[in-house]
Amino acid sequence: IHTPDGALAPQFLAQTVQQIDIMPTLLELAGVAAPKGKYDGRAVQPLRGRSMLPLLLGKAQQLYAADQPVGYELHGNAALFRGDFKLVKNLPPMGDGQWHLYDIRRDPGEVHDLRDARAELFAALQADYRQYAEAEVHALRFVRRARDLGFSMAEIATLLSLWQDKARASSHVERIAQAHIDD
Repeated sequence: IHTPDGALAPQFLAQTVQQIDIMPTLLELAGVAAPKGKYDGRAVQPLRGRSMLPLLLGKAQQLYAADQPVGYELHGNAALFRGDFKLVKNLPPMGDGQWHLYDIRRDPGEVHDLRDARAELFAALQADYRQYAEAEVHALRFVRRARDLGFSMAEIATLLSLWQDKARASSHVERIAQAHIDD
């Protein structure tokens, strides 16, 4: 990663980061605040990633704590990172559809599956992934229920942002629901 003005020297990051960390990084580099609930008059989801700038500037050693699980799923393939370990499941033809465990610091090519040798860690990471996946599925169910109730996608985006914001007042949600009922 580097910037045209040379503010960041080209470098390689060996720490765990995700694609969701790119946007917060670019916004911070540009000096632009992330939208909070709305952008250009439309409801938007809050950014879930973190800025990589502290890593890039040498002010931090890692973006996520070693004991913090970080998961993702894409087209049925799934992974969860925690510290130096990666729990991963890739569907055919790239994989066998089974969960595998790798120490990505010592084995970046993911050649030595540790699921049997580290059975306790394997089970713990599977539990972490289930919690991650459960939260994602819960959000999808929320969207489906809202669609079934006739909410527009813009209204659902606003409701979902409010639902995920633990600091919001319930009156915000009630106001949107009441406006929908009144229509």
